[in-house]
Amino acid sequence: MKSTQRASISPARLARGLVLPALLYLLAGCCGIQTDRLTDTADSLERIRDNPAGLHAFVQDMPKGADLHTHLSGIPYAESYLKWAAEDGMCISTTTWAITPSPCVDTGRPVVEILADMRWYNQAIDGLSMRDFPLVAPQFGHDHFFKAFSLFGDVSDSHKAQMLAEAISRAAKDNTEYLELMLTLQSDPLADLAALAVWTGELESDYQALLTGVRGRVADGRAEVDALVAASRNLLSCDSAVPDPACQVTIRFIQQANRVSSPQKVFASLIFGAEIALRDPRVVGVELVAPEDAGPALTNYTLHMRMLAFLKKKYSSLNVSLHAGELTANLVAPQHLTSHITQAVNIAGARRIGHGVDLKSEKNWQKLLATMARERIGVTILLTSNAQILGVSGEEHPFRAYLDAGVPVMLATDDQGISRGSHTAEFERAITTYGLRWGQVKQLIRTSMDQAFIRGNNLWQTPGDFSRRVDVCAADDPLVDAVSPGCNAYLHNNDKALEQWRLEKRLATFEHLER
Repeated sequence: MKSTQRASISPARLARGLVLPALLYLLAGCCGIQTDRLTDTADSLERIRDNPAGLHAFVQDMPKGADLHTHLSGIPYAESYLKWAAEDGMCISTTTWAITPSPCVDTGRPVVEILADMRWYNQAIDGLSMRDFPLVAPQFGHDHFFKAFSLFGDVSDSHKAQMLAEAISRAAKDNTEYLELMLTLQSDPLADLAALAVWTGELESDYQALLTGVRGRVADGRAEVDALVAASRNLLSCDSAVPDPACQVTIRFIQQANRVSSPQKVFASLIFGAEIALRDPRVVGVELVAPEDAGPALTNYTLHMRMLAFLKKKYSSLNVSLHAGELTANLVAPQHLTSHITQAVNIAGARRIGHGVDLKSEKNWQKLLATMARERIGVTILLTSNAQILGVSGEEHPFRAYLDAGVPVMLATDDQGISRGSHTAEFERAITTYGLRWGQVKQLIRTSMDQAFIRGNNLWQTPGDFSRRVDVCAADDPLVDAVSPGCNAYLHNNDKALEQWRLEKRLATFEHLER
């Protein structure tokens, strides 16, 4: 799983998912299958649009590109956390549903007993997720959703390899080719460093005070990634004669900082992310997580944006993706709805934002949209999450505003284990809610890989314009296994172009399937 910017392309790697395209091409040439007999994908979508089973099958089989906004700890379903807790002999409260180490106290019972009692088991799943939560206005799932992370925290801390294996297995079943997973590397050591630091608010001096200690954790951070990836690959038998299909999913990590922590802890986590990203291509950027409406997050929002602006000057290649605008008037006072996305874009220099729900409450929001479109600052849209947490859906959601303005838009899952969702479900929801046609769906898929923080040059001459590939690969046919020497060399030297080429092959295959 470990790679570098100039990773070698083995024949097996280049041929991932290419057997079917090659067979289709050969059949078309030698066995009388004409292209006009292959059902047009756009027409297929229109025929099954109002058929839930048909639409699900179509979207399930569809290549989805990249899931760029997803939290590692939020991906496993409650059933997985309960299984791991039972194996570890842990306890669970039958009132709060918090999973804790043994011995069991107060309302705690051994998880293994809960698994044997269907009534308690179902209540535990409901307590640890959004399943059956009554999403009826004015009650929405904000508190229930975010509380879940603390309930299974003791399990997630000790089962990261199983979590990663589940994440990439789920991606493979969803036909998602690439994941950027948010997690906190070196959490406890960085917290210890921050606790010893005196915060002055003068970023240069605070940076220098933290830098030596943070740099001293980078080697351990890389070792943490090594161990995590190796253990998950072992669970999936990736180095065996019969590897799990999930082993073909490309994974990268984003170092997250908890925005409700002390300023010095947030800064230490962000500095660490910048430092490790310089030395390990598997870590591709930084993020701020936790509820954006929490008191410390609101108080320190501009300070956090200034931290990131400062680090962008120190680390010119630093990729910043930010939760911004995950707010409504039900959660915060009006003054907090006017500038969060704008600050993420104009101060922090974010290359992507996630959520962006309060767009139309931002000052000069049309100008903001124009800036994002012009500078290709993307937005990951989390439809299920926004409906459950914020109570925002349908035409109240700014999805169309971003799309119509030409902002790079992607669909992502956020926390599919808690929301009981999937990448497939996000596309189904977008298609049915907004009447998307195949061309728009394909644009979302391609945009996700275009916006990914993958090293190397682009497959497309102009990012976001998917009509013209770079000259060296322009004549190559995605449905043919063989790649011209010039294109092969270009893919060899550019991981981003390689991932985009893989996606083009899968899209071409999907579009040529007979339906």
